Amino acid sequence: MINVRSIKSLVLAVFAGVTVFYFAQTHATAQKINTAEQLHLGSRLFSDDRFTSPNGDLPSSCSHCHLYKQDPQGTRAYTDFLARSWVPSRMTDQRREGIRNAPTVFDAGEMPRLHYDGEFGSLEELVKGTLSGRTLGWMPGEREQAFKQVYNVLLKDNAEGERAEMPYRDEFKKVYRVDLNALSTDQTIDLIADAVSAYVRSLKTKRDSPYDKFIQTNGLDTRPGRANPQKILPRG
Repeated sequence: MINVRSIKSLVLAVFAGVTVFYFAQTHATAQKINTAEQLHLGSRLFSDDRFTSPNGDLPSSCSHCHLYKQDPQGTRAYTDFLARSWVPSRMTDQRREGIRNAPTVFDAGEMPRLHYDGEFGSLEELVKGTLSGRTLGWMPGEREQAFKQVYNVLLKDNAEGERAEMPYRDEFKKVYRVDLNALSTDQTIDLIADAVSAYVRSLKTKRDSPYDKFIQTNGLDTRPGRANPQKILPRG
């Protein structure tokens, strides 16, 4: 007679072993990543305007809206100088202005929700949404097309751009120990999201203002508050 309890125990033990092995391998891979090299890659991707839709009229990148010292008008806190940031115009959507101006990305890694309406729950999700979104000239329904263009740019790159020290193929191999030619589009997009998110998480304020000192002195919680769905009043 088959002992069901023994079989369940065996299955759970095997699952636990596989899980431990997976996380051990993931941790080992993460330990191999050189942080400085990863941040350089993330910064380069952040500034690359070749991911923009070819059907738009304005090359764009993350750094076009999240400016620091690139503009002669002065230094910005990774924001722009516009009331509403510009987006590439399309024949099917000829507007020039976005919904809002670009917010700072300082300390963005600590925000529980991201985007103007809290659409994204992580920086990785935000990066993917930006690469396939209206900010780079893409329209709803063009996500797959957008990701395919990003993938092709990386494969065909020959060390282009002011921050380029080597082709993307070589830089991804140096940082993540992977061959881009052997990866799928989705796997490549995941690595891009990881690199850009790591770069954005490195952009932190010094937190030395009088307000910050007051918070630190009194031991107050500095984490962003989370909305309580039960306290949100219905509209109308």
